[in-house]
Amino acid sequence: MNALILEGNKGMQDAMKDIIQRHCPEIETLKTASDVEIGKQIIEETLPDVTLLDLELPDGTSFDLIDDLKGVDFQPIFVAKNERYALQAIKRSALDYILKPVDQVDLIRAVSKVTKTKETRTPQKGVTSHIKVKTDRSKKKLILKDQYGFHVVYTDQIIRLEANGSYTNFFLRNGHSLCISKNISDHEGSLPAGHFFRCHKSHLINLNHLSRFDKREGDQLFMNDGSSVPLAYRKKERFLNLFE
Repeated sequence: MNALILEGNKGMQDAMKDIIQRHCPEIETLKTASDVEIGKQIIEETLPDVTLLDLELPDGTSFDLIDDLKGVDFQPIFVAKNERYALQAIKRSALDYILKPVDQVDLIRAVSKVTKTKETRTPQKGVTSHIKVKTDRSKKKLILKDQYGFHVVYTDQIIRLEANGSYTNFFLRNGHSLCISKNISDHEGSLPAGHFFRCHKSHLINLNHLSRFDKREGDQLFMNDGSSVPLAYRKKERFLNLFE
């Protein structure tokens, strides 16, 4: 199969391209574009099996592209910052609707849907959408062990993690903190990709609990519990790309 990533943000475009190249072997040809006109041209010329469309682009929206391509039969996978456009996506026969920052599992699953629908779908206009907006990917149950036993914690309750030597401090929404064995890198792999960000070698934050970023105060990230953590210089570009 062939695919198109239409994404206005270069960092996000590269991230999705990397996930597909590493985890979606069914995609043999992968093209990228960053604006509506180039995306439209690629779709008309190649008729990609998989179309990943950023909703907001420099020269318009992906809805403009689809409206211009009436008669071309394809089911887009929309990528958006929030659920604002979900209803419009459904009306345009979206195959899926992925929220930014893109979760690796959601992207792989969306691509696999294309394979399944290609096997069973008769081309038609206005087909019923298979869309299911992912809103709970940030919630996953963890078992965190300490010297006295263990704690059951859902990841949406975690505001941030802070390295403490060979231990890690977990700061929770209820104001409690836990000192858990294993270093912060060991815990990083257990957290939902796309919702947690390693902003510094000693800090890992839950993006859903981020309040603000302030470069006037030495590139500090402020969390909604009132705490703040530093943003490492080498992490800054990647962090800012998540919000463009």
